[in-house]
Amino acid sequence: VVDKGNNDVTAQLDESQLIVFYFSAHWCPPCRQFTPMLKKFFDTARQLGDTGLQIIFVSSDNSEMEFTEYYYKHHGDWWAVPYKERQIKEKLSSQYSVSGIPFVAVINGWGQAAIGHTREDIMQAAQGPSTEVLRVLAKWRAAAGVVTNRPDQLPSGAAVTVCGLTGAAEHNGKTGKIQGYNSEKGRYTVDVGDKQLALKCGNLVQQLKVTHDGKAGVVDSLEDDSVKVTIGSESVLCEGTALRWPTGARLRLFGLSKEEYNEKIVEVKGFDDAAGRYVVQLDAATQLRVLPEKLSLRLAL
Repeated sequence: VVDKGNNDVTAQLDESQLIVFYFSAHWCPPCRQFTPMLKKFFDTARQLGDTGLQIIFVSSDNSEMEFTEYYYKHHGDWWAVPYKERQIKEKLSSQYSVSGIPFVAVINGWGQAAIGHTREDIMQAAQGPSTEVLRVLAKWRAAAGVVTNRPDQLPSGAAVTVCGLTGAAEHNGKTGKIQGYNSEKGRYTVDVGDKQLALKCGNLVQQLKVTHDGKAGVVDSLEDDSVKVTIGSESVLCEGTALRWPTGARLRLFGLSKEEYNEKIVEVKGFDDAAGRYVVQLDAATQLRVLPEKLSLRLAL
């Protein structure tokens, strides 16, 4: 598998959360109609911060020249099976029962086609709001058995700063890494130095990579309702609305008209610049578009 720079990226396939094979050819009129929709779908996913999707073009063009022109001029910034690898193309076509093109196969961890009607999903999402793309990707991941962290929990491996402890105040200000979550006790297991602590989310501040006034920084701590951010050698104290939260951040909802959503923890999936709102995941089936002032880094009051 190669990218558009003709670099072998086969080893990177293990890093992709979701692999999609796209069987197509320039001589096929329906393919020429569908490829722009797929490109919009892919580009929207990237713009919303979803980098786990990887599309691989499998060509049915009549020559390498046709493949090259079609791939480089009309396809998105995804990968391809080199045209010369005709045996691989035939094997994939047989494995996924490709009887006509365009054909899209979403692959699970065992290399099996995980879901049907993907063309319809893509066409509907490409013509709908950007959040529809994220909904489709969530459905595909569920069908493919892709394991994702819950949007209402801090993910394992997340770097955090301990704060607000009274019984073990000596740990406040120390940094650690989340190892897991005990749902029965409602506490996270956090490695802090050579100790392992069981802490509530209200005693943890995510060390997020954020942007402030166009400058990259890292969240250091919370001070009342303000966020302390380290930018280079300086520390800046600012409101959360002055920061651009990264994809994957967990934030708390508050002040919404739908009171049942308030105080829920959500996962940031991206930012809609046109609407000036964050796209957040509440649960497996619910996405919201939320104004920045309705989100807080403090996960519990």
